[in-house]
Amino acid sequence: MLGRDATLAEFQAAFPSMPVATVYLNSNATGSCSNGCFPQINGGETFELWNGTTKVDGTTIAMSANNVYQRNHPGDPAGTAGSWTTVTMANANPGQGAGTGTGVGVVINEMADASAWADEFIELYYDAGAAQADTTPPRPWRTSAPWRSPTPRSGSLGRRPATTVPPAPPRPMT
Repeated sequence: MLGRDATLAEFQAAFPSMPVATVYLNSNATGSCSNGCFPQINGGETFELWNGTTKVDGTTIAMSANNVYQRNHPGDPAGTAGSWTTVTMANANPGQGAGTGTGVGVVINEMADASAWADEFIELYYDAGAAQADTTPPRPWRTSAPWRSPTPRSGSLGRRPATTVPPAPPRPMT
């Protein structure tokens, strides 16, 4: 969650249903921008997400002032109006509104133009898709080394038994 100019506490007060585990970044945490940094939304903005020189997502549809846009499904095309649902600020749901996953990776999932401009935000969502079943059988215990045991005991797994290092022989006098 990338907010324009609200501390985490201020953002949580504006959006109390945001899950606690949501990662939130205040783009103006240092106070370097007099009117907040990013996003500055006043209507007509579109967004793109880039990783270096590779476009990851977007260009999104153009926003209208005082609206929230929620992507229906992470894999829906960002530039198609039918991929988004437009709701009022009262129905914004940062951190909790992703549709059915498709495994497309990181996408712009929600964008909000708030009348209280400090509460404007862009939500990024990592769509990992459905988890694949782990069908790999566990590796069997190796019993060829004397310090490994086929039945692990507390504190002994994979450790060599303690040994005493004999003292070095005395040096000959010259």
